[in-house]
Amino acid sequence: RPLCRYLGIEEVIATRSAVDEEGRYTVAGILSANVEKFISPDTMHWTRSGELIFMVVLGGMGSLFGPLAGALVFWLLSEFLARLTEHWHLIFGPFLLLVILFARGGIDGLFTRRGTPP
Repeated sequence: RPLCRYLGIEEVIATRSAVDEEGRYTVAGILSANVEKFISPDTMHWTRSGELIFMVVLGGMGSLFGPLAGALVFWLLSEFLARLTEHWHLIFGPFLLLVILFARGGIDGLFTRRGTPP
């Protein structure tokens, strides 16, 4: 509570936002379990959340198109590289680093007009 006041955020809005986010994750988990008909402990491993962060960073934050494009590129690139080598992460890691360094907005940033505020 003091942190919300210190940051100038209304506590009700912060709580509602957190509950909304939790609800989205719950629905996503329910849908995933329904589609796959199985819940594996592997889906709760820390590397899974890392992959999700990579998808968002690769696609670009702040829009709907960015993370969707990042997820598609991540999936296609990981499948392609996995066919080439078992250690595809060693190729994908430097690629992601280059995207972070040179394409600050990710894939979405490459397609938006320069000079316009985000």
